[in-house]
Amino acid sequence: MKYLLLTACCGLTAWTLPAQTGCSDLYAYLKKGVKLEYASYDAKNKLESVFSQEVLDVQSKADTVVALISSTGADEKGKPLYANTYPVKCHADVLYFDMQSLVPAAQQQGDMAMEIRGNDMIFPAEMQVGQALPDCDMEMKMTMNGMTILNTKYAIKNRKVEASEPVTTAAGTFDCFKISYDFEYALLGKRTDHVEYWYAKSKGLMIKTVSTDSKGKQKSRMELTKM
Repeated sequence: MKYLLLTACCGLTAWTLPAQTGCSDLYAYLKKGVKLEYASYDAKNKLESVFSQEVLDVQSKADTVVALISSTGADEKGKPLYANTYPVKCHADVLYFDMQSLVPAAQQQGDMAMEIRGNDMIFPAEMQVGQALPDCDMEMKMTMNGMTILNTKYAIKNRKVEASEPVTTAAGTFDCFKISYDFEYALLGKRTDHVEYWYAKSKGLMIKTVSTDSKGKQKSRMELTKM
């Protein structure tokens, strides 16, 4: 479940519209066969896992573009963690990411099954520093042999465009928007993490994310390492 939450909290903006363009301009960078790689680090900046994404297909009709993305994850030793395929839709210059698509209903391991329900995370085509973005939430349910063993809710709140600044990773230096939000979840009581992420304005790619606890201590970090 840990890698699914990491994907949900930090990787949702891997394919985000460039601020100055609309759906028709997705083809400028979002093409079949394009691949990205992200490295995730723990609180001590030790490599924890590696995530890869590939554009499998892009379909366009009128003012709507739908991209099919393949996502895989492996731990620091290369052991596979998960594999998933999900759509990302842009309609009328607004990007929609379906939270339910993180874990397909058919994804099961033996007698255990997991599903996610939630509303879309929305990214408008035009963003400005100081702008507030819509909140979203999701519910994760895990069952075994028909019995519910986990049913918890997560909320992404207070999304805001904080700044415009350059960010450098192993993949290069990018002119980015810095966006923050609060991630609320239940784990032995209600908890809240603060997440900051940076995405390149011109390429529409998530470049870096940092998650901290309620005391401001870093819990995890993820960066784009290869394009």
